[in-house]
Amino acid sequence: MKQGISRRLLSRVISIVAVATLALSGSLLAQGITTGSVRGRVMDEAGNPVVGAMLTLTNTQNGLRYSVPSRESGLFAFENVTPGGPFTLSGRAIGYRPAAESGIRVGLSQVVEVELRMSAAAVERSAVTVTAEAANPLTSTARTGASTYLSDSMIQ
Repeated sequence: MKQGISRRLLSRVISIVAVATLALSGSLLAQGITTGSVRGRVMDEAGNPVVGAMLTLTNTQNGLRYSVPSRESGLFAFENVTPGGPFTLSGRAIGYRPAAESGIRVGLSQVVEVELRMSAAAVERSAVTVTAEAANPLTSTARTGASTYLSDSMIQ
């Protein structure tokens, strides 16, 4: 009879420990979340993705900056953003006018969705001229190796 009681008691203790472990595991994992995210898409006026736009997320309170490029689909993601704000999202791309979105606030473990629209701009490119100077007289391509030999006694 004692053996039956001790088995039931042991079974109950194990069940209680298992339930407590499962209940606490979610809250223990949540203790590691200390940031948020800002995600979205960069598009032109026609709704086409802007590829390779350089995006900067700036906290206007303390000047902290995050930078990422947009991907092929115009998507971008700022992960591990310190919560707070307000933030300003600014974007630059060749052939487009700079664009910005202000007043973005990020909460703890929050994912903020932002759509940034950029308008096309005329880009004027100028010619690049490359010039070369005569070789440096102090260097010689004919010589290799050390120019001065130091013996062990000179080093000591």
